[in-house]
Amino acid sequence: MTRTTKVFQPLVCDNGAVLFLPPCPLEDEVNVKTPDIFVESATRQYPIGTLCWFPGMGKKFRYAKAGGDLVGVKHLHCNANYTTGATTANTNGFYDGGDLHTWAIGATEITFTDTINRVKDYYAGAHLLHFDGGLNTCYEDSYIISGPPAATTDPWTTVVKLAEPTKYAKFSGEGIEIWLNPYSNIQQCPDGNEAHVTFMGVPPIPVGSGYYFWLQTSGPVFITPNGWGSLIPGYAAHSRVCMTISGILTTQAAMGAGNQVIGTLLCRTSDTHGAAWLNMSLDLGD
Repeated sequence: MTRTTKVFQPLVCDNGAVLFLPPCPLEDEVNVKTPDIFVESATRQYPIGTLCWFPGMGKKFRYAKAGGDLVGVKHLHCNANYTTGATTANTNGFYDGGDLHTWAIGATEITFTDTINRVKDYYAGAHLLHFDGGLNTCYEDSYIISGPPAATTDPWTTVVKLAEPTKYAKFSGEGIEIWLNPYSNIQQCPDGNEAHVTFMGVPPIPVGSGYYFWLQTSGPVFITPNGWGSLIPGYAAHSRVCMTISGILTTQAAMGAGNQVIGTLLCRTSDTHGAAWLNMSLDLGD
């Protein structure tokens, strides 16, 4: 049987987990082991974004990379990649509204001139959008499985491989942008006047900057609360929805700028005694 370069098949592990690999090169399937969610690694062991699901425990984890130290109390952490075009030289992702590169229908590799040097597989797990020059029509949204194949040098010619052949041809003057894998740069909630930040999950262990780890994104979890008084979920009557700000848990009543819905409590509370044990719902697709 001929093997393809893409992997869609789940791997059932001995410890009760089901591992779902995203579309990825065949070499990423080789030597895939039973995951240990309590171990960090200096080298990548799985494709970024791989889903590890423990159906019996109701928990989901995503394989991620830490963009900074994730230490201290049990906090939520965020996707620290900026939106395309938001930073000088497209520091995160790629944007060009008038890109001159072209490709034909059925292309599986896309070549473009980047704006900064990139490490190998910087764009793996990202999404590439193809739109017209006026930014009025988005023709296609493609999943990138790998690329660049090696670290780039000036002029930073970048090649990425797509999960599926393109359905539309791209002509000169039309634009592209690439939104990075949201699990490729997990950091603590940044200080300062960020316009938006999205929390992605809770690490089960402290993680060092640049290390790979399993990030819990869904299911039963404890998150450090905003004190143990009136700002903890369940303290007030009918307080069921859990919010977060700066990575800590707070109440729906305290919802304001910077808060994000995280989930609901998993226990009954009474007599102004709240809780911080909840069912988190942050996995992609939840």
